[in-house]
Amino acid sequence: MPLSLLLANARAQLKGGRGGTPLLQRLYTPGFLQPGDIALQMVDDTAGHALMVAPDPTRCIHSVYKDGVSYAPSLPFSLRLYRYRGPDDANDPIAQRAAFLAQGWIGKVKYGDGSPWRAFGAAFGSSNFGRGAHARLLKYRGREEATSMGVVMEHARPKNAICSELCILVYQLVSAENAPSFIRLDAKHATPEVLRRYFDANRGEWECILD
Repeated sequence: MPLSLLLANARAQLKGGRGGTPLLQRLYTPGFLQPGDIALQMVDDTAGHALMVAPDPTRCIHSVYKDGVSYAPSLPFSLRLYRYRGPDDANDPIAQRAAFLAQGWIGKVKYGDGSPWRAFGAAFGSSNFGRGAHARLLKYRGREEATSMGVVMEHARPKNAICSELCILVYQLVSAENAPSFIRLDAKHATPEVLRRYFDANRGEWECILD
């Protein structure tokens, strides 16, 4: 782990959260984390890694080199946490559906054909949701057994996805394209920092609940 990240984690462990509550105490208070929350690991005010809270909110899902989509061993200390707060179906919450979809990708979606370079490629090209991003989304939706009775299933998935791509795609796949929950970014070309800026620009739908 880089020294800068070690120092950032150490500072965060000593820092209290808003209201004077210690950060770790807030994170592990039952009910604080909710399925579909997105955690961004911060280093010097820049997001470097993205994770999603699993259907079991004591666990997180991410995508890393070699392991691909998998459960994270722990939640990073130096983080910013976002929660979808837009219009929702009370009987079928969007965030919970996104978390279940991400869980279904564990062990089935790789990080990038065994290469770490996919993460560097995310920084090239436009992160705006355009024709290329739309075409890829249609491809995932159209895969065999991707939907059942109108519900997106785990078969609607890419072969490879970096951490931020995972978080963006699952919300896109469980949302209509005109819905507030649809993250309007090109998932393949959106880094964790691009995702952070998107959330901060759309605070009406995405609340920063821990900073």
